[in-house]
Amino acid sequence: MKRKSLAMLLAFTLAAGALTACGGSAATAPAESAQAGTTAGTESGTENSSGQAAEDGAAAASALPLTDEPVTLKAWMSIDATTANNITTYAQTPAAQEAEKRTGVHIEYSHPATTATQEQFNLLVASGNLPDIMWYNSNSAKYTGGMDALIDDGIFLDLTDYLQYMPNYVAAMERNAETQLQCKTDTGRYAVAWMLNIEKEWDWGGPLVRKDWLDDCGLDTPVTYDDWYEMLKAFKEQKGAAVPMLTGAKEFYNMLEDLNAGYGVTDDFINKDGKATYAPILDDYKDYMKLMGRWYSEGLIDPEFMTRDTQDQSTMANDQTGVHLFGVWTFPSIFEAKYSQEWIPVPYPVKTEGEVAHLGWQQYEICSDALGITTSCKDPVLAAKWIDYFYSEEGSLLKNYGIEGETFEYIDGEPQLNEEVRQAKADGTKSGYDYLGVALTGIYDWKNSLYGNDEKNLVCYDVWDASTDGSYVMPPISMTSEEGTDYSAIMGDITTYVQECTVKFITGAMDVEKDWDTYVSQIRSMGIEQAAEYQQAALDRYFAR
Repeated sequence: MKRKSLAMLLAFTLAAGALTACGGSAATAPAESAQAGTTAGTESGTENSSGQAAEDGAAAASALPLTDEPVTLKAWMSIDATTANNITTYAQTPAAQEAEKRTGVHIEYSHPATTATQEQFNLLVASGNLPDIMWYNSNSAKYTGGMDALIDDGIFLDLTDYLQYMPNYVAAMERNAETQLQCKTDTGRYAVAWMLNIEKEWDWGGPLVRKDWLDDCGLDTPVTYDDWYEMLKAFKEQKGAAVPMLTGAKEFYNMLEDLNAGYGVTDDFINKDGKATYAPILDDYKDYMKLMGRWYSEGLIDPEFMTRDTQDQSTMANDQTGVHLFGVWTFPSIFEAKYSQEWIPVPYPVKTEGEVAHLGWQQYEICSDALGITTSCKDPVLAAKWIDYFYSEEGSLLKNYGIEGETFEYIDGEPQLNEEVRQAKADGTKSGYDYLGVALTGIYDWKNSLYGNDEKNLVCYDVWDASTDGSYVMPPISMTSEEGTDYSAIMGDITTYVQECTVKFITGAMDVEKDWDTYVSQIRSMGIEQAAEYQQAALDRYFAR
């Protein structure tokens, strides 16, 4: 599998910025000069996405170093757990030290405890004693009211006024319309600079099936639910599988879109043609429950799915399982090495051959990591330029691969991490952040972690990604503080109720046909319509950004 070079993809990123309109005006499209460390801007007077006149190239991005005299900026930033076992601060990493040499900016890092990131984020914000730059991760650190509230409450600066100093970031986020939407707040502002994937990641999860059992049973790769039924039945009857399909409770009430994708339902809201729709009360969900109930009654589903730990592979070790739904961290090559079994990825099942599922592990170019410039920053222009450096070709190369001759070499014109770095990452003694990941922002070349991976593992992503278009997946919307508070109060009880009933429908403790209307009525009485209004309002704002 041939990788596109980092330089090639970055060149495409920068060129794409010239072709994409944002806010009714042409995007700023800087041309890089990695050797000189400078970025050429648009002609004077051309407006960028913030609606401000872009400076000429030298003024817009500035040559390296970014400052005539050394400057220290303070940054609050989470540290990778593995890296924390080896060093105390990112300032000790070779890439961070090299970045300081090039930019003239010293970063004084403060790292929160990885087990209390949200708590420490809240305490820091409440204290008012803010650093110059703050890391923000939408998965592990959240702020009530979302991105707009961070600006309105005087925590982060609105970066709209600083995009003229961030031409590389502007070009990167304007690669396509989807990324542009996700980088903005609901009011069209820019609260943070998001880390952006060099290209959209693969689908990281999906079903795995024993290829040797398929062959023994004379079966082809399953495509439809009928194919899956015949396969599971054959595994039980011909191979003696006590657990034909290994699952866990979360596969049914916190769904990973493996089995349910073909029915177009999940355990939460879906984006169905622009309408926020609560899937667990749809007739399609009822039909899916009926199917799972039938499979369970015939012994085709793990009888202990309600309590099965996701790390439990005992039934695989004992040749009692032929389908695995626990996620991407269990690769075919691992199973082959551990159990001498041949496993392959298969597509999400669909009702009719030729259909494409509308749900799945949707990936985006935008990552969860970002940096915000706080209202306490003593030099926000310099901070903006420093962040922007990691979206340039030179900065991206440093972030992802480090220093040539020390952590990477060029092979056939492409950067490749050296054996020492790759082996340390593979055996778990170090992570890429021990050497790289300077700013936890910038362009992220996620594929560099795939070097040396077995080809049969890489095929997984292609198979799973091709079987879904992800059109029903809710995009990363944001609710207001008031909406979010009320929504959480409503959905807490509803989610618990749906999870309980889902298990009961599957096991037969509740009859799908007899109890369905009562189940739906109960969810409606708990306020699902109001929750749907909040979801729809946030979805409308998202598309209007």
